[in-house]
Amino acid sequence: MQAIRDLVSLLFKHPLQGCDVPFLSATLPLPPSVNGSYRIVQVPGQTTIKGNKTIRLVNRLGSTPELESFKYEAAIALQQDSILDDLIVESIRASSKKIPLRIIMRFYFPTMWLRDIDGGIKAVQDACFLHLGMNDNQVVQLVTEKFADKANPRCEVEISIVGK
Repeated sequence: MQAIRDLVSLLFKHPLQGCDVPFLSATLPLPPSVNGSYRIVQVPGQTTIKGNKTIRLVNRLGSTPELESFKYEAAIALQQDSILDDLIVESIRASSKKIPLRIIMRFYFPTMWLRDIDGGIKAVQDACFLHLGMNDNQVVQLVTEKFADKANPRCEVEISIVGK
């Protein structure tokens, strides 16, 4: 039975799988913390009670100016300074199958103990996948590491295809 599974896996494996070299490598600014990324904003919403529609303000989570600034700076860094293999990116986009991806993030904070490692993951991931024009739901492995670098705080990112 295992031999059949191995054969099926081999036959239906995408040709890009097994390519462990990152197709995107970039150095981004540090994203804001979660508390510095989101705020509650009021937006118009509709409520229907017994057939009558009323417009009222509804609380939603919105981006802070700090998060918007990070997105802008990250977009510039990704455009100007990233190493990108366009051929692999286009192959992933054109594939009829979902290609499992790995993202590695190395956060270099000014000090080790003032920030959580998980606070900036979503902002960095969203910025990278917006730049790639791909959906981040293809990420099946996420590796994060935390370091201290007072002189040069940053986030280093690598995205590659998960090899089997």
